[in-house]
Amino acid sequence: MACATQTVRYIFFLFNLLIWILGIVVLGVGIWSRVENDTWSDLIDTNTIFEASNLLVAAGLIVAVLGFLGCCGAIKRWRSMLIAYSIFVFLIFVLEIAAGAYAYTKREKVEQQLEAGVKKGISTIYGKTDKASKGMSIAVDWFQQTVKCCGASGPGDWKTSYWYTSNNSTNKNPVPESCCKVKAKGCNAAGKTDSIFAEGCITAGKAYAVKNMKLIGGVGVGIAVIELFGIVFAMWLCCAFRRDERGDPIN
Repeated sequence: MACATQTVRYIFFLFNLLIWILGIVVLGVGIWSRVENDTWSDLIDTNTIFEASNLLVAAGLIVAVLGFLGCCGAIKRWRSMLIAYSIFVFLIFVLEIAAGAYAYTKREKVEQQLEAGVKKGISTIYGKTDKASKGMSIAVDWFQQTVKCCGASGPGDWKTSYWYTSNNSTNKNPVPESCCKVKAKGCNAAGKTDSIFAEGCITAGKAYAVKNMKLIGGVGVGIAVIELFGIVFAMWLCCAFRRDERGDPIN
């Protein structure tokens, strides 16, 4: 086998090893996004983030498999496998671009759903004892701690909430403990404004949601661009195999 063909094979093998690793990364990001956002699904009545995450999970799994097949095609010198590899990688490229674009175009809908969910959760549901409301309360507490915020527009929103008017009429604790920068017993006592997050959850939550959407879209688009090089390598290797079999020189 000509030296040039051997070089192409090794380059393509290493490239697909990288593709396989990146496929695992995409799969991991998709799973992480699905699990992470599921924690505060009670605050958002939409499947937008989940659908984009599921696309990344599917794309990552298929890309990992294709990376493995690309390595086999290079080692075994199977041109038909390399052609099939190129076709499937192109289809995955389209899928990942769609996932990134979908996540980006739906960001405003996610923000609107988040705003409505946060307002409703804080004002009328938080603190109730039925099973559904407890789930919302847990989501609100998690959200305030994770996003580092307090109340819908600010800490003052809690004074008009169901939680405050029904269960906290003593005025000793104007906000829940989840509003504390460092969560500890008594950290939410009246007058301890320095220990409470000052930013409202609507503003902070929108920034958090956009960050997650950009991560999903950015990873999908970034990996898709790299995969285009995989198609170029596969076609180059097919030509190298064909020329090598005919005995033609490879420039």
